Amino acid sequence: MKKKSSKLKRYSHLDKSERICIEKGLRNRLSLRKIAESLNRSASVISYEVKNNRVFDKDPTSSVMHNA
Repeated sequence: MKKKSSKLKRYSHLDKSERICIEKGLRNRLSLRKIAESLNRSASVISYEVKNNRVFDKDPTSSVMHNA
C-alpha cells in the first residue's frame, strides 16, 4: 500500500495571509485541525499562534487574532 503523501510545510514563521486565514477560520468556528489542514501546517502551529496572538474585543463572545 502506498502511504498518503501529506507533507507539512517546514517550519517557518506564519505570514500575514496565513494569520488572516486563521482569523477567518476561527470566525467561522472551524477547528484548529481543519484550519491547519487548509494551510498545510500542523495543528500545534495553529494552536500556538492562536494562544499567543489572540486578543479580545469588549464583547467577550468575539475574539480576533492580533496581526503584528
